[in-house]
Amino acid sequence: MAFNHPIMNTVTYGCIIALSWFGAHLIVGSSLTTGELASLFTYVMSILMSLMMLSNIFVRLSMSAASGKRVAEVIDEVTDIRNPKNPEMEVKDGGIEFNHVFFSYQIVPGETKEERKARMESKQEVDFALRNVDLKIRKGETVGVIGGTGSGKSSFVNLVSRLYDVSRGSVFVGGKDVRNYDLETLRNNVAVVLQKNVLFSGTILDNLRWGKADATLDDCKKACHAACADEFIDQMPDGYDTHIEEGGSNLSGGQKQRLCIARALLKNPKVLVLDDSTSACDTATDAKIQRAFRENIPGTTRIIISQRISSVQNCDRIIVMEGGKVVGYDTHEALLGSCEVYKEIYNIQTTEGGDFDEKNNTLLRLTGYVLKNYKWAYLTVMICILISSAATLSSTLFTKTLIDDYIVPLTQVDNPEYSSLWQVLFKLGLILALGVICSFAYNKIMIYVSHGTLLKLRKDMYSHMEQLPISYFDTHKHGDIMSTYTNDVDTLRQMVGQSLPQVVNSLITIVITFGSMLILSVPLSLVSVVMAVLMMTATKQLSKLSRKHFKAQQQSLAAVNGYVEEMVSGQKIVKVFCHEQQAIDDFEKINEQLRSSSYDANRMANIVMPVNGNLGTMGYVLIAVVGATLALGGYADVSLGTIVSFLTSIKTSHSPYRISVSR
Repeated sequence: MAFNHPIMNTVTYGCIIALSWFGAHLIVGSSLTTGELASLFTYVMSILMSLMMLSNIFVRLSMSAASGKRVAEVIDEVTDIRNPKNPEMEVKDGGIEFNHVFFSYQIVPGETKEERKARMESKQEVDFALRNVDLKIRKGETVGVIGGTGSGKSSFVNLVSRLYDVSRGSVFVGGKDVRNYDLETLRNNVAVVLQKNVLFSGTILDNLRWGKADATLDDCKKACHAACADEFIDQMPDGYDTHIEEGGSNLSGGQKQRLCIARALLKNPKVLVLDDSTSACDTATDAKIQRAFRENIPGTTRIIISQRISSVQNCDRIIVMEGGKVVGYDTHEALLGSCEVYKEIYNIQTTEGGDFDEKNNTLLRLTGYVLKNYKWAYLTVMICILISSAATLSSTLFTKTLIDDYIVPLTQVDNPEYSSLWQVLFKLGLILALGVICSFAYNKIMIYVSHGTLLKLRKDMYSHMEQLPISYFDTHKHGDIMSTYTNDVDTLRQMVGQSLPQVVNSLITIVITFGSMLILSVPLSLVSVVMAVLMMTATKQLSKLSRKHFKAQQQSLAAVNGYVEEMVSGQKIVKVFCHEQQAIDDFEKINEQLRSSSYDANRMANIVMPVNGNLGTMGYVLIAVVGATLALGGYADVSLGTIVSFLTSIKTSHSPYRISVSR
């Protein structure tokens, strides 16, 4: 990107020098008029603007191609967990059978389902999370699962609701392979309370109704009573209408667990899986919940994963896992005599009592932040911009000299001598070459400054974030925070690396151009000032109107990011409660809000360029008319070369101004 602007300038400067040399010959030879040459100079400056815009588009296309590839990877990803052609629509009962099950999380990029199946069934070494699990759980039975971290407990129960498919073997629910069921039917009959308690922003009732969308208040109260959640809900001022922050950050761990259990109970499932979901509850509350299960859902098969012996010792049978294998499956008393792993856990817990396992000065603050860290780099950039702008304007001022001091005198002699013209063109070429070098230098420096600023800004923000109280994260959506660290910081990087230098470049160009205009013609300069004031006034008013829309756009973008982050982190909950379509519908609503706010913001912003373009064209025509009137009227300071040079200067000053407006 650092070569982009200098290359465009080099091409344009080459055109100017070539036009000057060949144009002079053609005018002297009567093959070209002075007016036609003036038009060609104007066209070259228009082409400069268009080429710069086009080159920026090509750069953005390259960036978009990389982003598009990443987006396509998500869109093209195909799920291998889908409904069969003729799915079973009814789960007979809660009986569960694992038939020599092996399971691995290993995924080879680009591997098809058939290739993965062949690899799992081959003799090559595979890192299995579950190995040869073969057991049966009778309907209505309460089975505990216990084992150390990484023993395969969660992997075991994830296969029941078909969050994953087995690598080898089969899992049966109600006497049928889970892969033969309709996914929604299966997951509506297998309720899961995951190890990670995921609640979503909304009221308590909103979260409970994830289990059953049409649940009445009485239904919710009964489920909460069975999960001992009514004990704390009834003490809240707003009761079941109490608002829950994202992730349930305004609730304790035990409260979140009990709400998640109540949400699962609302499904009235044939199988209830509790994945270490009472670990944050005290022993007395845990016992009350287990007792409520036995009384209220006696026909439901219950699988209770826990690291506490007290949570599973009263189960009908207990599965003991170690290293992905079932090393014990029997009652509490029998396991104490036959399973060393279970006996060790029991001894540890009974003897040691432990578990097994925006401000108004934002722009000024940002500028000060950059200057504090990159003062000398920015000073060098300012000097380079000054030289580059002066070089650009020297080509426009040269137009008057070319026409008045060289072309016109050459047309008045019989044997024209071009050596003096060649010399002045060579000097101009050196000046323009220096401008190109400075343009390249300041672009390279700004890449270094902008990315360095991005690095330090993120570092400072993260360091400050670590000092913030927990209440900050409880009251700010995580997606909103992430949006600040990514979208907003990158926007500031673009402003530091592109907008600020462009603004400086524009100001310097405008000041130098205006000084040159005063030298050329005071009356024409006054006309230019009037048009410039009109353009800046229009820009200011339109920008003021669009600012609130851009703020709304950023807020909507943060809402989208927050929702996506919340849904991604709770994706297992979304799937086990068959909430995919509702999640899509909710996303469409906030995505539409983003589209609407973005449309309003860009609609206002897109008015700026046409308005300024039309005002610039009006000024261009007005200066041509006034200049021609003064020249025909014999005004001493206005010549044909003056008018041509003046019009070229107007084009030169408009280009950076329009780019700055777009930034």
